[in-house]
Amino acid sequence: MNESAQPDVSVVIPTLQEGKYLQRCLQSLQEQSYTCFEVIIVDGGSTDETLDIARAYGARIVPAPGSTLVTARQIGVEVAQGEIIVGADADTTYPAEHLARIVSAFQRHREIVAVGGIAIFEPDPWWCHLIWRISYTITSLIYRLTGHVVYLAASNMSFRKAAFEQTGGYTMYLEAAGDELDILAKLKKAGRIFFDPQLVVYPSSRRARAGFLAYYLHYGVIGYVLAYALSRHFKRIVIKYQPVR
Repeated sequence: MNESAQPDVSVVIPTLQEGKYLQRCLQSLQEQSYTCFEVIIVDGGSTDETLDIARAYGARIVPAPGSTLVTARQIGVEVAQGEIIVGADADTTYPAEHLARIVSAFQRHREIVAVGGIAIFEPDPWWCHLIWRISYTITSLIYRLTGHVVYLAASNMSFRKAAFEQTGGYTMYLEAAGDELDILAKLKKAGRIFFDPQLVVYPSSRRARAGFLAYYLHYGVIGYVLAYALSRHFKRIVIKYQPVR
């Protein structure tokens, strides 16, 4: 992480009790070939070793006790120095060319406002890995045929800060999907979205360890889709989103 110059890129990571995963995430960022960037940790009040790990890797820590994922990402963007915001998750690792590939995409396509790719989950449990593989295959096919981006994960979504500010930022009452479906829809109105199927990140499969039904019903259908739909309709939090830790 180059601290000698104004960073072109700001990597924003929301955290809360991420001591088991954060080190491998920050280690992967430390090994990036592109070096003019900062890492911003927006912490919701961790009491484990999360902050010690963040300090050891020279990350910029922004305390935000009680913040939701969406609130934390908003705070991170607001304090970011970079022109390009790279969304990241604490339980995800990033190939050494990740930032370089993102910056290159923005430089080659001046008209785009956001860049995203795919996420390959760990092979255990197999059903989670397989379902996401199939999902991203379909997403990639739709983009190739129509140019339409139907989904980007928050852990692999980057955008120009100016375009983000133009949209008004995240919708705070959308705890579920506010940092994915909602902000993607807003960015589409600001300009073109570029989907790169070779831009791959590797999240932990911890989200699926509760089992198939719990993952897709509790965290997926109810905690994500239904919570998002109800919050959009009533313009307030109806079902509190519970991120997997």
